[in-house]
Amino acid sequence: MLRFQSSDSGDLSSEVGSRCLGCRIIPRLVGSRVVVPGRAGRSRGSQGAAIGPGLVTRVWGVDEEPVLIDAPEVLALEIRECGEALVDAEAAGLRVAAAHPRVGNQAETVFWCRESVLDRLLTANAALPSGVDLVLAEGHRPLELQRHYWETNLQKVRDGNPTQSKEEAVAETAKYVAPDWIVPPHSTGGAVDVVLYRGEVELEMGCELNERCEEMQTASNVVDPEAKENRMTLAEAMSEAGLVNYGHEWWHYSYGDRYWAFVTDAEAAIYGGL
Repeated sequence: MLRFQSSDSGDLSSEVGSRCLGCRIIPRLVGSRVVVPGRAGRSRGSQGAAIGPGLVTRVWGVDEEPVLIDAPEVLALEIRECGEALVDAEAAGLRVAAAHPRVGNQAETVFWCRESVLDRLLTANAALPSGVDLVLAEGHRPLELQRHYWETNLQKVRDGNPTQSKEEAVAETAKYVAPDWIVPPHSTGGAVDVVLYRGEVELEMGCELNERCEEMQTASNVVDPEAKENRMTLAEAMSEAGLVNYGHEWWHYSYGDRYWAFVTDAEAAIYGGL
């Protein structure tokens, strides 16, 4: 039984290691931009520029919109479901944000994710500075709940911008919520929303989890230095563990879904909907 609750839901490293179908990607903040090295492959247009043997920089900064999660080039990628199980991250020892005020998902699997995602989350947590914990705010999201989020948020966007076309409203909503018809990342068990804690205090990130604002973009240039440093601490730990960030949301990372496959130039996604 699903329970619904309202929710708005410097240097460049050259180390690239193979991880399943993708590669390890390590972001660095250069000015106001997040720079991510990756593996040369399919053309990404303005999102990628070759810089040397086997390397591509992907930059999502203040002067360029990150590729949307429902972009045609993302949805064109094949899904080759690997059959990996969903597992309980909390039971495995990862800290979770029970009843986080910015999360409306009350499904039984809210703190569940695929096995390989959990392995990477535990690796990322171990890489954080002493006293800082990676905290899972939301993992798996059943498709029925994703559909509820999409329809609710699309209506909010249309009500707030009555002159927008349907296509414009869909594009705007997709910055924050994946459409339910695209095999949404959270519904694969491959995507997670995470925050950082020191003790019982959530670290400053420049805006709240799931808050719609200019500051929500990972590479926003309007967050203060403390928040920017905390974002990069999170990004480095997560990326070195093999997860990729969705540039519109500093809190959203994934592995194995289509967006991961797109960013890492993997041949296909390995997680379908569950």
